[in-house]
Amino acid sequence: MTNSAIKVAVIEDDLPTSNQLKQWIESAKPDIVLHQWFNRDDAEAAIARENYDLVVLDIELGRERHAGVAIINAINKQQATPVLVVSAMPATIYRSIMKALHAWDYLQKTTFEESDFIDTFLEILRAVKERKQHLQKNDKTKTPTADTDELTLDPLR
Repeated sequence: MTNSAIKVAVIEDDLPTSNQLKQWIESAKPDIVLHQWFNRDDAEAAIARENYDLVVLDIELGRERHAGVAIINAINKQQATPVLVVSAMPATIYRSIMKALHAWDYLQKTTFEESDFIDTFLEILRAVKERKQHLQKNDKTKTPTADTDELTLDPLR
């Protein structure tokens, strides 16, 4: 396994917000590979074909009020990719829902600063890097099989 670039998806239907998140991410980690998606269909197709290290996601995409929930479910079925939810929906209600769906964290739009976002983002990336290093170390000490790799990749169990 080679040390490849970190790949992040930003799924946000509002172009100025998406570009702001992109700018913050790239200022924190200039060497990152970043893809922007603006609707559920494109995002789900990308998640099916790409292996993202982290997904930054809005809950409401266009007219679909809970598209983000469907995308989190699609991510959870495929792989254990950390999800950082950034939404205008009230955190008092949605934070616990997103935690139940195994989202890493929930930031409510207009209630956080750039530094809060970057701190949370970098914390998730550190955990992703540690997990990759742990898996690489385990890969060198055992003969991998499909069954054991699936189990070691699933932090939810």
